[in-house]
Amino acid sequence: MKRVLIGHRGVGKTSLLQRHQSYFPEVDHFDLDQVIERQAGRSIGDIFNTDGEQKFRQLELQTYQRLLKENNQYVIAVGAGFNPAYLTSDEEVIFVSRTTDADGRIFLNRPRLNPETSALGESRKRYIERQSAFLKRADQIYHMPEGIDSENNIERQLLTGEFKITSSVYTLSAHEVSRVSQLKKNYSQIELRTDLIDVGTIENLVGADSNFNWLVSIREEVTPSLPATTQIDCDVNLAIISQVPVAIYSSHDEKIQIGIDKLNRTTKPNTHLKLCPIVKTFTELRTGYDWQQQDPANRSFLPRSEDGRWVWYRQLSRYLQKLNFIRNFSCIADQPSAYENLVLPIEKPTSWAAVLGKPVYFSRTPLVHEKFFTPRKTFVTKIEITTEELSTNLDWLIQLGLTYAAVTSPLKETAYQLSEDLSPEAKSLKSVNTLYIDQKKVCGHNTDLAGFRFLIEDFISVAPEKIAIWGGGGTLQMIKEVLPQAKYFSSQTGELRDAALTAYLLPEIEILIWAAPRTARTLFPSKDLKITRVIDLNYTENSMGLEFAAERILKYKSGLEMFKQQALKQQEYWSAK
Repeated sequence: MKRVLIGHRGVGKTSLLQRHQSYFPEVDHFDLDQVIERQAGRSIGDIFNTDGEQKFRQLELQTYQRLLKENNQYVIAVGAGFNPAYLTSDEEVIFVSRTTDADGRIFLNRPRLNPETSALGESRKRYIERQSAFLKRADQIYHMPEGIDSENNIERQLLTGEFKITSSVYTLSAHEVSRVSQLKKNYSQIELRTDLIDVGTIENLVGADSNFNWLVSIREEVTPSLPATTQIDCDVNLAIISQVPVAIYSSHDEKIQIGIDKLNRTTKPNTHLKLCPIVKTFTELRTGYDWQQQDPANRSFLPRSEDGRWVWYRQLSRYLQKLNFIRNFSCIADQPSAYENLVLPIEKPTSWAAVLGKPVYFSRTPLVHEKFFTPRKTFVTKIEITTEELSTNLDWLIQLGLTYAAVTSPLKETAYQLSEDLSPEAKSLKSVNTLYIDQKKVCGHNTDLAGFRFLIEDFISVAPEKIAIWGGGGTLQMIKEVLPQAKYFSSQTGELRDAALTAYLLPEIEILIWAAPRTARTLFPSKDLKITRVIDLNYTENSMGLEFAAERILKYKSGLEMFKQQALKQQEYWSAK
């Protein structure tokens, strides 16, 4: 084995390398940055600050090349700035990717590459500069779930190649053609698209193994010469549609009704209809669902969006229709990743779980609840939904099987209003972050209080007048239950919510509890506040609370432990139902 892990800064390559070693204990594993520090006797930060980035890159390349000479087999995790062009052709390169990569990440303990810009601006700029180079050199992409930090059976299957996906189609990219033998072992059907792979290559692949379950998708005015048994998908807008033996007619028109009208006019018998529109609202989503369900054996509905908000529906589609697809180098955000496919039970579950909110793409809820729901033969997903959409679509989601839900801000008050059976905690806070649907009765609970108490238990003895709350939103009432005497600030004006408090007391504040989202209107606290520590209710790696702590060089505690405690209490609630 000669394998290299590449990926953006902070994606988790080092921790993945440690897990990878447990999957392949017979192979030596190296974290390139750690090898450099050990041999130089200096930290990466010191090398950057003293010698500059150019000298570090030279040392990085020399160290990498020495590892190759000294080892016949290896797995190396390289830094985000390592040039993928230096990787050798006989190495298998895995691009470790997470949905939050483009958001940028802020670090408290890593060297700044460009101190002249903000930490977040720098991270986002590097993402843009590096993303295409990673995709160009990678042999495969590991779409790693948010929050994975321990050995995991699905991850093991993906990295060892010991898995088989039979329910979804893998779309081959041009630079993966050399890996097609391995891909045929992992996927029972592979799509060859004429807009991604040239016709000659498609003809050669199908001709070399005509017994394999290929799906040739014609997206251009070309007519490949293929065996008569080849399954062909042709876009309804192409003029050549009458010249090829079509098994699937597909529409990729952006507007859903236009696509439905075109497909409905297709009357050729024994063909499958595939609808792939841009879907912007739940109303359009339900239109596509209703169309597909009118003839589920012969229709497939594959909604698309700009931000991947319909992944949950695509996961559920595995049990509704014939055609489903896996996310890969095509980077179609709504397609489930291989991980998100493998986590699904083989048989259609009678119930499933989700985190509801906007946004939720960064959420670790699916992973933290995975071990809880897998033995129950069901799964957890993420549904991006607004308060208005939740009010008008909860009944439909329940119809689809939604039974368990974690609810994020700003939906908690709406969830409270929709709940028919409220726990004492939910009644007290007039807020719901946990739902359970029992025979169509919506039960609401709140675990925020337990999570918050857990987060601040080491600081509860601090005098309340030395604690400030920045923002609050839907969590404000919950925080006041625990810290009624703390000072409360609006994160949009920077002013005390209680105008009666005197400004001269402000310098006494030591602990800032950050309870504000990242928005254009959110402000940083005044430098007049002599803050020494930030406790963040957020756990995202680009939180404004984290950015504030990094800029002011303050002690910092993220809300991750609060989230995990909330999740634990949610599982206790669901188990009791």
